[in-house]
Amino acid sequence: MAKTVPETMEMTFNRVLRRVPAGLRSDIELQKSILLFLKLGGERLARARIKPVVSPFPDDISIVKPRPLPTIAESGLAGVADTNQVLAEEGESSEEPD
Repeated sequence: MAKTVPETMEMTFNRVLRRVPAGLRSDIELQKSILLFLKLGGERLARARIKPVVSPFPDDISIVKPRPLPTIAESGLAGVADTNQVLAEEGESSEEPD
């Protein structure tokens, strides 16, 4: 283990270390940083420190831009409203007085 772990933190250190993948548990630098974060902020901070080690950021990520939401003019609803208005106007003009 890295340095000497104080007896008061030994159980917590081991609990946090169990969350690290088996191949990385013997990494001295990681053990030192876990111990440092345990001393600074407790178990929560130490677990937050090892979270990137346990689940690293994926290399094959793709970023997709969200498509903009259509406006009323683009959706075709405005065209339907305009057509109805044109038909109504034509209907008024085509009427002959009796």
